[in-house]
Amino acid sequence: MKLASLLLLTILSTHTFSVAANSEVSSLITLDEYIERAMLNIGKRCSMGPRPTVAQVREHNLYAQNLGLITAEAALWGSNNGFYPLIDLFTEREIALICKA
Repeated sequence: MKLASLLLLTILSTHTFSVAANSEVSSLITLDEYIERAMLNIGKRCSMGPRPTVAQVREHNLYAQNLGLITAEAALWGSNNGFYPLIDLFTEREIALICKA
């Protein structure tokens, strides 16, 4: 888990992501859509591993925002309420689930 977090931090600190540069990115998830998707999975966990820390939840939301997948408002709400997007790691173009930490 620490290795994954370190890798994510490295990616975030060394790359600048642009929505315009990736025209195949799926539509931007707004705050209302983020909340709706978060409530669909409330009470369910997305992984069997340890729960993500507050910092990791923020990292996931920031990463999704930088990829152009969620709005800044959605990222802030998710971070403040303990939700994070699970991004398709193969394409980085869509959010599979909104998970509860």
